[in-house]
Amino acid sequence: MLSALLSEITAAPTRTRQNVELETALEHHFSELVVQHRLLKAALLNLMELGQQTAVGATPDADAVIFDKITSEDGTILTCGVTLGMTYLATALILSGHAIESENAVVVLNVVECHLLSFASTAYNHLRGHNYALQRFGQLLNGYVNILDLRDPMNYQRKLFYLHQAAVSFSPSPEYLSVAHALLVREATRCRCPGPALAVMRQPILEVSPADTGAGLTCFHSYYCSGGLLLAAMQCWEDATVWLRSALCMSKNLQRKSALEAQAEVAVTTTATFSASPTTALSESGGIRDTLLRAAKAFILVSIISQGDLHNPADRRRAQRVMQQFRGGNADPYFRLLSAAAKRDGKLWDTLEKHFESLWKQEGMAELVAEAGLRLRRHVIRDMAKVANRVYLSDILSAFRTHSLLGMGDVDDAKEIPALIQTLLNMQEEGELLIRLENVHSGMMWEESMTMEEEGNDMGVKSLVARLELPPKRIPAVLGTRRLGCGLLSLSDIDIGKKQRYEQVQLRCAMEERIRRYESARAALMRATEEAGIENAQLAEDDSGR
Repeated sequence: MLSALLSEITAAPTRTRQNVELETALEHHFSELVVQHRLLKAALLNLMELGQQTAVGATPDADAVIFDKITSEDGTILTCGVTLGMTYLATALILSGHAIESENAVVVLNVVECHLLSFASTAYNHLRGHNYALQRFGQLLNGYVNILDLRDPMNYQRKLFYLHQAAVSFSPSPEYLSVAHALLVREATRCRCPGPALAVMRQPILEVSPADTGAGLTCFHSYYCSGGLLLAAMQCWEDATVWLRSALCMSKNLQRKSALEAQAEVAVTTTATFSASPTTALSESGGIRDTLLRAAKAFILVSIISQGDLHNPADRRRAQRVMQQFRGGNADPYFRLLSAAAKRDGKLWDTLEKHFESLWKQEGMAELVAEAGLRLRRHVIRDMAKVANRVYLSDILSAFRTHSLLGMGDVDDAKEIPALIQTLLNMQEEGELLIRLENVHSGMMWEESMTMEEEGNDMGVKSLVARLELPPKRIPAVLGTRRLGCGLLSLSDIDIGKKQRYEQVQLRCAMEERIRRYESARAALMRATEEAGIENAQLAEDDSGR
């Protein structure tokens, strides 16, 4: 069987649909290729050698594909058959579980890096329009990542470089979603190196075409879910909320499939027979279910971090719909956290966080849950800023104590003032509030300089005042350029001076853009005024001539 497929792969096309028939044959015999994994390495080596030579075959007829052979810059001739063969055979070797072996791994890495994703490669030109082959290419990329994680785990630049190359080259234009987008963002999050992923994420996705790129609904939801988690890791909470909300946008077709699956599960549980449950279209693509559940859980936590609650009723309904349609996803603890955050109930939050600690770790949400718990104090301060612009720090501490956010036992206000002032300064730095402290003398912000407790004087604590004001609307920044968020990941090696210059450049670009818009609007207004003046002058001349 493999020899027959190899002869079709290496043959020159003689009919228009020969490549389509080859793809169908490879897909039909794919399970057999996986079984014959011992023969795939030699077959791939032969195909890589053929990639450097001119394909030999029958003379094409008039109906043959004219551009099946494409000559790259280094003089090699690639054919659609060889490209399809490399994709399917390498994917079969990966799915067999034997690609991690030393010799097989080298072959797979060479196929991906030196042929399919090389700088002068025209592999996508051949695979475009072959939906199944492009999906197999996505599986090949997943296996490629797994091999690099085992053989070269520290060299993450190599992995991200070729994933970025795949995301850029395996799509007709930057507006298309490819099978590599979600994988690139996921690996960038794992490696804590968001640069290559942000370069792709800053280009909006306007087209999802499985025929052109192989990416469908699963890739769409996975891409936006992974992007939201990456932005959350960078503490770009507003952008993360937007991306996770996009990940939860379910099409009507997907909603209908999930409803059918739920009905099938109910029918199976109510019958007395022990037959296997029916397989639905959605259960076959369980990746969508897992992705939507993960996105919904992360969306709840990120909303708590950024807003303190799901203020938008549409967002609450969207998260509830996903949780209800995909049952069995441990959704109840997240909604209980949401309820505790809405009430600013620190005691209930601590109880839930400790009780479900193993669940948070198992689902990879422990960091977001911990961050959301730390943000409860900030939300109490923001709630107070909405109703009062001048607040005593002692009143803020009393509010913390009312919501059980000061820990157990009686805590002296003098000991909590430095931490509260630091929280206010952090909120000011991150743009959550405009804050001005009053009645603060030099050295009071540092715990070792405070002598109030030693002197037994509480009047100094009670006189401290904070003026709170909600910040005005700001010009949206480039995706992923929040100062604190970038400082955690992509700007960790840059000093403060470079950060300040970077921010000044961003501000100058924004101001120059506004100036250009103003000048263009002014020029358009001047042209309109001049045209109106000319028309009025002509009308006046006509009237005088009469």
